[in-house]
Amino acid sequence: MTNILRPLYEMKREDKKNIFLVSLSLFFVLLSYPLTRATTTSIFLQVFGAKNSPVVWLLSVLGLSATIWLYNRIQYKVKIHYLFLATSIFTGLFFLVGTGLFHYGFTIAAYPIFVW
Repeated sequence: MTNILRPLYEMKREDKKNIFLVSLSLFFVLLSYPLTRATTTSIFLQVFGAKNSPVVWLLSVLGLSATIWLYNRIQYKVKIHYLFLATSIFTGLFFLVGTGLFHYGFTIAAYPIFVW
């Protein structure tokens, strides 16, 4: 029987730790997405209005495609854990800088923070 199907009390301490960390990561990813999406959408609509939504949606699809292509290239060289960590750090810094720029009047920053 695999470790995943075994009851929690029979698992090794290391397996319990890994399950906990994966669960915690998924919790924060799933919690942050609706908050981030709602905020970036509000910022974009505030500045550019709904008439520019199709443009930014198209940019989002292109950005997602480019990101998937890049990840497919990188994941052969880097472990997925490090790739996830680097993406998390980059995303946090990207949103911090992007919203900071927006706050100080650089309104075009609404495009990249919405796309990312």
